[in-house]
Amino acid sequence: MKHLKIKHPRLALVHEYIRECHTSLEISEVPKCALITGPTGVGKSVALHTYVDNYKKVYLEKNRTRQTILCAEVRSPASLMSFLETLLEQLNDPYPMRGTLTVKRKKVEKFIKECGIELILLDEFQNLTKASKPQANYEVSECFKSLVNSTGVPFVLFGHEQESNEIVDCNPQLKRRFSLRCRVSEFRFDSPQHMMEFEKLLHQIDTSLPFETLSDLAQSDIAKRIFVATNGLIDSVFKIIRDAAKYAIEKDK
Repeated sequence: MKHLKIKHPRLALVHEYIRECHTSLEISEVPKCALITGPTGVGKSVALHTYVDNYKKVYLEKNRTRQTILCAEVRSPASLMSFLETLLEQLNDPYPMRGTLTVKRKKVEKFIKECGIELILLDEFQNLTKASKPQANYEVSECFKSLVNSTGVPFVLFGHEQESNEIVDCNPQLKRRFSLRCRVSEFRFDSPQHMMEFEKLLHQIDTSLPFETLSDLAQSDIAKRIFVATNGLIDSVFKIIRDAAKYAIEKDK
C-alpha cells in the first residue's frame, strides 16, 4: 500500500513535458525548460519522483558516484542563498555554506557541468517568491537565467501557479526559456465526462489493492462520496483509500 502508484493520464502528461525537456538537447543546443503548476495535493511531487525513479542513471566512478538528474526541493522559508546551498548539498559539495551568493552560484554551475547533469527538477518553486518585493523576484529570475544559460541544462520547475509565474514572467528572457507550461488541476465531478474520468481512476486503484475482491470504489455513489471528501485532490484520495485498506487488513475484512 505504501508504494501504490497509479499511472493515470494526468501523470503521463506531466511525464511527457519532463521528457520533452530531458531530450531537448538531442535536437538543439538550446535546452527546453518547463513550468509545472497546480494546487497542493494534485500529484505534482509524485510525478516528479516517479520520473526520477524511471529515468535517473547512476554511474560509479573512481572517486565518486555520479547521477544524471539533479532533483531538489526549495525549502521554506527560502532565499537565493539557501536555495543555492540546497543545490550544492545535492551535488555533494563538502562546504555548501561557504562563499558569497555569486561564489555559490558559480560553484553550482561548475558542479552541474562536471557531474554531467542532464536534467534539473525543482519542487516547491513558489517558496522563492517574495509577494511584496518585485525586485527580489527579479533577482531570483536573473539567477535562474544565469543557471540555464551557463550550464545549458534543461530545468523543470514545480510549484503553485500564481507565485511561480510571478518569478518566471517578470523576466522576458527567462519567460522565453520556459516556453512549456503545464497546469495540473484537481479532478472534477460536474459533468458526465469528468465523472467518468474520476471513476476510471478509482477503478484503477481498486484493481491494484491487495484484496481478493474489488471494493466497488468506482460505483457512482461511492465515487461521489470520495470526491466530496477529497475535493478531487489525488493525494487526499490516496490517503482515504490507504487508511481504509489498513483498517480492512487489521479487521480481516
